[in-house]
Amino acid sequence: MLDNEEAIQAVVNEAGSLATEEALKQFDTQGEAIEIEGKQWRSKGQEQKFYQTPYGEIQCARHVYHHPRTRKNILPFGTIRAHHR
Repeated sequence: MLDNEEAIQAVVNEAGSLATEEALKQFDTQGEAIEIEGKQWRSKGQEQKFYQTPYGEIQCARHVYHHPRTRKNILPFGTIRAHHR
């Protein structure tokens, strides 16, 4: 019985990992400039990042943003207003 439970858990974890990766991709931008709290941030391009999930660690490429006057890098989540010129 233990072998069956472990096999089921492995399949559930794989499905959860794939679903979580797709969900993270939906929060990514297309690389356009974004505005956060009145500051313009520009994409440095996509980078592979690792995320810990309830299903195990996943790897996902997402746009990383920087502000020219800071040394900060961010990965935006949620709704962010894109800056269009």
